[in-house]
Amino acid sequence: MIKAVCFDFDGTLVNSNDIKKSVFYSIARKFPSGENYLESLLHQNPPLDRHSIFEIMAKKYRLPREQELALLADFTATVHKRVVEADLMPGAMYCLKKLNSMDLSLSINSATPERELKAILRERRLSEWFEHTKGRPASKQENLQELMHRQGFQANDVLVIGDGADDQDCAEQLGCHFQPVFDFRGNRDISPSVLDNLDQLNLLAFNS
Repeated sequence: MIKAVCFDFDGTLVNSNDIKKSVFYSIARKFPSGENYLESLLHQNPPLDRHSIFEIMAKKYRLPREQELALLADFTATVHKRVVEADLMPGAMYCLKKLNSMDLSLSINSATPERELKAILRERRLSEWFEHTKGRPASKQENLQELMHRQGFQANDVLVIGDGADDQDCAEQLGCHFQPVFDFRGNRDISPSVLDNLDQLNLLAFNS
């Protein structure tokens, strides 16, 4: 039986994937061939976090540390404001209410820096739905392992929901169930099929 559901955040609960990409590109355009170089960085698996991306770009374009940190701060502030204002993904609130009524443990496991993620959740008044919120600098696998250990869950107790290959890899490596959603970027030749609305989530598919 599913006892815990662990959500990705961007592109899974909140429509924010394009926000981060657009802010990254607006900064990358300031440098020669910056957009093309950024494109290669954004397609790494597992994904690079914002700190790594700006560190790599700073080395390539020989930027002083002060400028690297200024670009990172500008990115973080801009993304924070836009993500706080972004729409929820289809069916997200319905899904949270339904799972909460079933007395399941709900968590978030994101590649967003943990402090930033918690601030966004507070401003959006979403914190109350989740027992635990985990983000960078730890990897998603490390975060999920910690959550399972802390709560005493076995792999078969946990359902991971996400739109990224890293979410899929994390679930598979630990033996947890996985539900792909929305613009899923992992291996689509899997079951269950990709959901385009979180209100379609059916836990019976994992409890049978």
